[in-house]
Amino acid sequence: MISCISIGAGLLEFQNKIEETWVDLQIKHRGYTKGVWLGYSDIQKEGRYVSMSNAEELGYNNWHKTEPNNAGGIEHCAAIHVQYVGWVDFHCTAKFNFVCKK
Repeated sequence: MISCISIGAGLLEFQNKIEETWVDLQIKHRGYTKGVWLGYSDIQKEGRYVSMSNAEELGYNNWHKTEPNNAGGIEHCAAIHVQYVGWVDFHCTAKFNFVCKK
């Protein structure tokens, strides 16, 4: 996230399915093997994911059918993971790719 802030941007936040579909294609095209961070977190209140850019609730979401699940009580950041259809929650220190969006 610091890399994004340094260029006046934030982590990727989707407005709709069209944006997400385009990013999914880019992830596959670039051969990412794990995932891409999204700009959403429930670190302030468990189970209430908000945008990191403005702390507002999500207008659009596409969680995987078993997510968010806060496995181990340590998953507070959202990501697109290549192995799943939809978003997952993950521990915030995982090594994923990121996309900045202005």
